[in-house]
Formats: sequence, C-alpha cells, structure tokens
Amino acid sequence: MTGHDIVEGCLNCLKKEGAQKAQVTLTETEKTGLAIENRRIFLLRDSVDLKLDLAAISADRYASLSLNNLEAGGVEAAARQTLENTLKSPQDTTYDIAPFQAPENFDNNVLSPDMELLYRRFEEFLLDCEKHPSLTLRRMTRLDFFSEKKILTNSNGTNFSSRVGFYEFNAIFSSREGGKNSLGYFTTLRAKNLDRPLVKWGMLETLLEQSAESINTRSVSGKFVGDIVVAPECLSDFLSFMTESALRDNMLISGTSLYKDSVGKLIAGAGFTLSSEPLSPEMAAGYFITPDGRKARDLPIIENGVLKTFILSQYGSRKTGLPLVLNAGGCYSVAPGNTDYKALIKSIARGLLVTRFSGGKPSQNGDFSGVVKNSFYIENGELKFPVAETMIAGNIPLMFMNINGISKERVNFGNAIHPWISFSGVTISGK
Repeated sequence: MTGHDIVEGCLNCLKKEGAQKAQVTLTETEKTGLAIENRRIFLLRDSVDLKLDLAAISADRYASLSLNNLEAGGVEAAARQTLENTLKSPQDTTYDIAPFQAPENFDNNVLSPDMELLYRRFEEFLLDCEKHPSLTLRRMTRLDFFSEKKILTNSNGTNFSSRVGFYEFNAIFSSREGGKNSLGYFTTLRAKNLDRPLVKWGMLETLLEQSAESINTRSVSGKFVGDIVVAPECLSDFLSFMTESALRDNMLISGTSLYKDSVGKLIAGAGFTLSSEPLSPEMAAGYFITPDGRKARDLPIIENGVLKTFILSQYGSRKTGLPLVLNAGGCYSVAPGNTDYKALIKSIARGLLVTRFSGGKPSQNGDFSGVVKNSFYIENGELKFPVAETMIAGNIPLMFMNINGISKERVNFGNAIHPWISFSGVTISGK
C-alpha cells in the first residue's frame, strides 16, 4: 500500500465516521548516518518513522489525533477516536480546513546520502579536532542524512506531497586541561551537501577555539547596565519572544501581545529586518506545506524595524480577523547590517559577548533573566576573558528597539541565518 493509499483510506474513514471536514497528513522520516565514540566512527542503524496526523470537524467541533501504528484496524480505530473526541470539543465556527488547491508535488532535490563522502567528512573532522588537544568529543556527536516525505490531503480536494532531504551534524564537546573543564558546547547544523569541511559549518570552528579558552573562566566584577553582543548561535533565544510568542496565535487571540496594534509601526531598530524563508535555497531544512494544508510562501515579518505582519495560522487568522499568512514560521533569516563583527566588539565600553543563554520563558511584557555560559567579558572594545556563569536581565522589546549594530557577517545554520547583534541596556550581574 502506498502513502497516497493510506491517506486516502484514512480520509474516507473520517468521512464515514461523520466528519464534515477532514485533513490527513502522512509523514515518513528516514535517517542514516555515523556517530562517534572514543574518537572512533561507527555506522548507525538506519531508522524509518511513520506518523499519521488526523484532523476532523463535525458540528463546528474540532479534534486531532496522531498515531504511529498503521497496522490493520489501527487507522479505522483512530478515525473513530478522532470523531469521538470532537464531541468533547467546544463549538467554534472559527474551525476550518484549507480550501481546494491544485495538486502539486514539491522536492528540494536532495535525494540520497553520499555515504562515502559522509564518512570522509567525519574522518576529516576528527583530524581537525586533533588541533585542539584539550578537546573532548561527546558520544552523541553524529552526522546524519535525513529524508522527510510528506503527503497531505483534505476533504476539499487538496492533495500535496513533498520531499526534503538534508545532512544534519550534531556536535557536542567540552575541553579539559589540568583537572579543569569548560562547560559543554553543543550545536546543530544542517546543509544540503557535503561540499565543505564540517568545521566550516555554522560557528563550529569558532566554538572549538572558544571551548579551550573557556577552561579558565573568571567572574565579572559587580552589577552594571551594559551592552551585549549576541552571537548567531544564541540569537534565536531572544528572537523567539517575538517569533514564537508575541506574534503568534495564543497571545494575539488572548489580546496579551505587546504588538497586537503594531503592524505598520516601528518595533525594532531601523536596521533590523527579519523574514521566514522556508523556500530559500539557503535553507537546507525548509518546508513546502504548512500544517494548515497550504502551499507555503516566504514571509517578510519586520522590514527596517517596522512590523509588517503577524505569524498566524488559519485558526488564529479567523479568530482574530487578522490576515492569514501562507507560512508556519521557522527558517528565520535576519538581514546583514553594515558593521564588521570586530567593530561591534570595539564599540562596547563594558559588556559581554553572549554565545549561550539559559533562562526561563520571558514574561508577557518581555522581561527576562538568565545565565550566560560560554561567553566573554568585553571592556574598552576588547575581549578580556571567558566569564564564569553570569546573570543578565532586561526587556526583549526594549533590546530590539536599542540595537547598536548588526554585523555584515552572518552564519547559516541550515534552518536559520543570523548575524551578530549588539544590544544596549542589559543588566549584567557578576560577583
């Protein structure tokens, strides 16, 4: 039985059970690759995962269900359960599915892994690591090839299929010297091909160097309000207040978003431009279909500091009366600035270069606090020393209004492209 047979059969089951509108999505994920243990490479067992997502609307009541068991009888039982669950859902005329769209197949044309080159690149990475004698690679450092096939159909006649393939490198490491250890570093990087050495992916080369430097940390003296330069590796921790909360369904539906009346208004420094680009050839791990069952489009979100749109699902759009976007977020790209990274550092009188941040979820108004790790103290425009775990606190909306500079240089992680950004007005608490 093909994937198309499965989704069509499931859709028919939902209709038979009484669904007035329904959507079915089948996702097949294959993974193969290599891992490392004691600096030796070993082959990982191939894995294939199937996931079936069902959604149904009946009498203005909505329910969804996911299952991994596609054995005989499992799909029929899941369809019955989905319709039973609609009876427990509140009535809401906002619920709907995507309208008819012409059938279409999408493919990023990354079809299969080059296992020989994959092994050579991993072997090459181990040789590069020998240049850092204090470095310890953790067991879960691995290089994989992912292939995701998706089939989506709904009762309005939409039929889409997509295939996305990419390589993913997870590097986990720390450094040890003279009985002292650095904190652990970890990074996840994605690419469409293996045309570059792994150390050239993302910020990896810089992180390997910083790991050795971070063995001997020092405490920052006192508490002060200063500037921070947020590295590309860490920028999503601060962007996510906007991209995953304040510009999304929940906060806009509840009316608690600071930006609810801000479309067309300045919400960031005039040089800040942000977009979601799932179709960009630069995004190895992009997507073609939204969870709502729409053909995805790239989305300008903020242009030169001005908010252009929210990131609303079909439900969020209908509930708020605000425009629907054909985009599910993710694949965020921040446009480059006009300042060299080194010039950003030189402009800081006193502050931090932040490479990793660990903190709780910001409050609804964007206040945050947390600990920076694997980061460096800046004074008079110079990186002075790696810091012991140091607290920072501030307000994210104010930070983005108080951007001092954005670097020309950017780092492509395969699912995001970020520069270095300098922010002012952050409280830094040392000892």
